Amino acid sequence: MRLKMPKFSRMTAVVVVAAVVFALVLAAYMRKTYIEHFDSKTLVTFFYMDGCPHCVDFEPEWTKFVANPPPNVSTEKHESKEKITKARKDIQGYPTIIITKDGKDTIYPGERTASDLSKYVSGLK
Repeated sequence: MRLKMPKFSRMTAVVVVAAVVFALVLAAYMRKTYIEHFDSKTLVTFFYMDGCPHCVDFEPEWTKFVANPPPNVSTEKHESKEKITKARKDIQGYPTIIITKDGKDTIYPGERTASDLSKYVSGLK
């Protein structure tokens, strides 16, 4: 007894090949992006709340810091209503700056200026 294989059109084969190529390119891009973002980088995250006067005061300093971060530093900014912020139990008030290096989080204890933040982050070993 012979099994009959379904016939595939040439168009189906092209679509399958295109999907495989797309998946491989996407996987390579995601790997590159992950490595660039997390590999040997320090992540500085600014958690803020809309309408918070302290957050509004710090915003120009954050903008300066983001414009010229120390080497190997990436930045993120999250509003208090976002899921990522709500999941953090270590945020007691706003603004909160959390520095992540080698998988360890540290709440930034210094003055809320771009220069002090840069000095602190640059001094982390």
